[in-house]
Amino acid sequence: MYIKKHYIILVFINALMLSCTLFKTNIFFIMATLCVWLDLIVYCLLDFSERIFLFTFLIAFFVFLMGREILDVFNMHTIVSVFKPKINIHAEQLLLLSLISLIIGYFVSNRLKRNMAPNIESRYENPLIIQIRDISSLIFYCSLLLSVIQLLDIGRYMISHGYLATYTSYSSSLPYLLVKLADVTPISFWIYLSTMPCKKAVDKHSIIFIFYLAMTLLTGKRFAFVAGLLVLFAYYIMRNTIKCEGKKWVKRSTIFICVLSIPVAAVGLYFFNTLRFGNSVDGISIRDAFTDFFYSQGVSINVIKYADMYELNPDKKYMFSSTLTFLQKNIFARMLDIQSYSGNTVENALFGNSMAHAMSYLLYGNRYLNGRGIGSCYIAEAFHDFGYLGVIAVNFVYGIILSRFFDFRKKGVFTGAISLILLNSLLYSPRGSADGFVADMVDFTTWGSIIFIYIIANLLSRKNKRGS
Repeated sequence: MYIKKHYIILVFINALMLSCTLFKTNIFFIMATLCVWLDLIVYCLLDFSERIFLFTFLIAFFVFLMGREILDVFNMHTIVSVFKPKINIHAEQLLLLSLISLIIGYFVSNRLKRNMAPNIESRYENPLIIQIRDISSLIFYCSLLLSVIQLLDIGRYMISHGYLATYTSYSSSLPYLLVKLADVTPISFWIYLSTMPCKKAVDKHSIIFIFYLAMTLLTGKRFAFVAGLLVLFAYYIMRNTIKCEGKKWVKRSTIFICVLSIPVAAVGLYFFNTLRFGNSVDGISIRDAFTDFFYSQGVSINVIKYADMYELNPDKKYMFSSTLTFLQKNIFARMLDIQSYSGNTVENALFGNSMAHAMSYLLYGNRYLNGRGIGSCYIAEAFHDFGYLGVIAVNFVYGIILSRFFDFRKKGVFTGAISLILLNSLLYSPRGSADGFVADMVDFTTWGSIIFIYIIANLLSRKNKRGS
């Protein structure tokens, strides 16, 4: 009865919101999208610990694809639009179709996974898992030093040459091997968390990891910081239901404080974005900074619109750009001298597999060659390649992934680590490639780290067993 009351209120709110479109029919699809999004948020809140990973994806979806349109609907920000109403409506239709397809995939997967194996929490304290926990922790701290040096190097270059120059002319002063070892820092952290340590130990490591995330702001990029915090928050919520030692890891009061901190974080990130381009923040009010944050972050919706407005190469399959780039740039491809493209170059824009580079060159021309870019969007890629069926299919698959891959009670340690890495990748998809998570899964740094840690932990575990 408690849940039914919530849904009755929700239906009333939906009807009230959609009735507003009777007076302004061109906002029907964005208002319908907002209604579906709010419905899904409420659905997540009704079982927050179980649906936290779907919740985090919905937050990213709103910020990058819906926020700018919502500001326009409620007259909260001046939108300088270059798009015809037909293009705006089509983009909003794709957003609505995406959310509907996503939740259908999520529900279908939930129905199919009911009879899976039960949770066995004791497995997290066997000797092998303890060794994995200790080794991943050691590697995290060791690689962190290299990461800090690498991030300071990028920050120094950005201050000297400007943010855009980091895309066109920056080259690390560290040897290649040390750069790759620095990349292990977040991977080893996710592996450590997947061993389900006690809360005191997780808190200690998380503070260090948040310091690492803050250091990534030196690169001028904000979303690595935001995505890392979202995944970490989702992990803490998930631990309310698994190996939680009989206590709530995250109380309602803590969640409330986190929600209240969102406006502060949005304003801070907006000022950071303004400063990274060398612009002044004088005269900018807190309200303007808050709305400007969502306005600037919501630019990804324009990728869908530009893809509809301009003619991109019909022979390209941008949905698989990350996978194709990995296949063309891995060590075996380099040994076979397979042609590949990279960076903000004309060749990469015209002959590469990335919609982000093709679109940016089309829009900005020489400014693209100087580092300017608009990014990509998984919905735009799916629609370009396979039309409406592509949008339905990719969101349906995302729904399955968000349902099936994040049930940690039924997964092993390394599967859990891959799930955390996967979530971090999925959060990029509203502003990135549709298959970006595939490239992260098959990346040598990811699998090399997992295999190395497993082998060392297995050897030490067997040695200790023989010694006893």
